[in-house]
Amino acid sequence: MRKKRLRNFVLLVALSLSVGIYFYFSRLVVVLIEGGLASQMYQYIIGQHMKDLGYTVKYDLRFYEHRKRDCCNESARNFELLKAFPYLEIPRANLLERKITKILFPFKDTTPNRFAYLKTRPPVYLGNYYYNADLKGSAFIKDPLCYEKAPYDKYFHFDEATLDAKNKEILHHIRREPMPICVHVRLGDYNGGRGKPIKRDYVAYFARAIAFIQRKFPNARFFFFSEESEAVRQSILPQLPEGWYEIVDVNKSDEAYKDLFLCSACKHQIMSIGAWRGPAHVLNSYAGKILITPENIDQWITQEEKTQSSLPLKESDRNDLIK
Repeated sequence: MRKKRLRNFVLLVALSLSVGIYFYFSRLVVVLIEGGLASQMYQYIIGQHMKDLGYTVKYDLRFYEHRKRDCCNESARNFELLKAFPYLEIPRANLLERKITKILFPFKDTTPNRFAYLKTRPPVYLGNYYYNADLKGSAFIKDPLCYEKAPYDKYFHFDEATLDAKNKEILHHIRREPMPICVHVRLGDYNGGRGKPIKRDYVAYFARAIAFIQRKFPNARFFFFSEESEAVRQSILPQLPEGWYEIVDVNKSDEAYKDLFLCSACKHQIMSIGAWRGPAHVLNSYAGKILITPENIDQWITQEEKTQSSLPLKESDRNDLIK
């Protein structure tokens, strides 16, 4: 009799635990945060999107306890979200939550829809780079750059108090300029490794973008941001007149958030491939801001050519045509 009661008690406890665990994990979404600051920001937004749907969201930060390097294993990748935005609440997934969701419930996109992860339901482990969704409206749009439209300004705002004296001085300098332009030159993994000469097509892109801005804004002053400033000095700066540019190289690899702050303070941005252009552009409060990327440079120049061709001819030009 006692054995039967004990067995029933054990079964009841096991059943209660199973039901409790089921209901707990049935609402749980674990989001992996890894990579550089811009990736961290986007992955945080994904978690907040899931939280707004009523789910319990926790973040897996183990990447920063182990690997902490880029895909080429060259540049450091540090967890900077709380340095840049100390007011954020980032609940961390514990070992059990990480293991169960990662092993039993990893998100697997088996459909042609690249945006299906936004409609996935818990329990789920989101452990990838998801840059293909318009999170402002949760709309599934076929735009490979639409992560630039993510609501960074809803969750993130820079505070000048996070800057040291040198960066505050640069920030005030940027704000005093009538037309400050950010030029972000990401090399490293996007250039085949650190220390290598900048690829010709990459140099050509920056040359075209800078020339476009110079035509549009003759009073432009360019502020360059890059982890490899020496390569920028050798390959890109010779194309600019002295006094038209400055290199911002006061920050270390674990202070990328300071560079992002300064970059977003510029009125317009010429950006490299990568996630930085998203928050840099969205957190830029200038009303007429322009974002130039390797993917859209042709569109900007085509638009400029159309505008020029539609302008009425000057009297001197008309006389030349008559001749």
